[in-house]
Amino acid sequence: MRGGDLQMASVSRAAYRHLPLAAIICLGLALRCYWWLEYPVINSPDALLYLKEADNLSSTGAIASAVCMPLYPVLILLAGANGIIILQLALSTATIYLGYRISRDVWRSRTAGLVAAFMLAVHPMLIYYATFRLTETIFIFLVLLGFAALYRNQIAGAAIAFVLANLMRPTLDLFLPFIVVAGTFATIAKPSLREIARRLGVFALIYCVLMAPWWVHNYNKYHQFVRLNLATGTSMILENNEQFERYGLDWSKLAPWVPFAGIADPVEQSAAMRSAAVAYIRANPSAWLRGDFDRLKRFLTPSDLNYNRLQVRVTAVLLFLAIAGALASLADTSAWRRRLPLWLPIILLSVATVSFHALPRYRLPLDPLLIILASGSLVVAGDLFRRIIDRKPCRPRLDEIK
Repeated sequence: MRGGDLQMASVSRAAYRHLPLAAIICLGLALRCYWWLEYPVINSPDALLYLKEADNLSSTGAIASAVCMPLYPVLILLAGANGIIILQLALSTATIYLGYRISRDVWRSRTAGLVAAFMLAVHPMLIYYATFRLTETIFIFLVLLGFAALYRNQIAGAAIAFVLANLMRPTLDLFLPFIVVAGTFATIAKPSLREIARRLGVFALIYCVLMAPWWVHNYNKYHQFVRLNLATGTSMILENNEQFERYGLDWSKLAPWVPFAGIADPVEQSAAMRSAAVAYIRANPSAWLRGDFDRLKRFLTPSDLNYNRLQVRVTAVLLFLAIAGALASLADTSAWRRRLPLWLPIILLSVATVSFHALPRYRLPLDPLLIILASGSLVVAGDLFRRIIDRKPCRPRLDEIK
């Protein structure tokens, strides 16, 4: 065979090798576009807040809400109310590829990457929220982009992606330095203290540069340094108060933030709600523990898409496989360091959410991480099942039966 023929054959084999991933990505895009075209976009109260803040940015150059981070309103302002949906469809589809790439790096298995990509492609909640004007879709994309860079030792790229995710919603803010350190141990056999310090230094520099405009904005607004936003107080008080014991999540009776409405300073108001929540937990530890179990149940509820049975069932199956597979991966201790960066946000964010306020939607950013962790275990389980099926029992001949 001539050199040109060999080259053509090599290109053909490479194209065939990438065909399954391309098919999965096309399936994911088709499902997202179908949902967008079949069902109209509905603006939830949070979506209306983001649209309003985009208008505020256009007119005043500032964010009025005390609980909103800036990046999503900025994107709405740049892309438009309809353009943000198109952007989310594109980024939600790109998330499928990122899941494939991270799973390959973690498990050193192309098959595991394809399993992760397929589960991300058909995940009903990822499809559903791609057509909502909410932060989940872009936040998940940025987090996975950060992990994809981290596993390739691209610390600057990882830091940029993680900090942009922080400007979208700061749920991982406190955990980001630990993820950077864990990523160092995941990719370097014996990292030196100098290398760890270098990576943390790069992350800190990028963090400060990208967050600085927001800090200036908040200083002009509150006349003091506010690093993120003032949503922590509200989140902590929602289920840690006496009214919740009586009325649960029915805030029509007496919303838990109403007693603090008389505090004029927003920073002091948020601090007062945090203090009240902590005081309530200390005074009522048994009630807090009961609430933790209720929140854990809510957090692990497969889906909040209760109007569509098929979506709920598919989500339930995917969530079961993701959690079971991720837990099964703990049995393989030979490569635990490669999986540690993914486990950190799962554990820490789950604990923080269950401690204060939980919804199925708050778990959604963790689902891709659980799927990636589970993908290798599912491949092993599939191989084991195939071997069992392939072992055909020996059947005696009729003349041997007495």
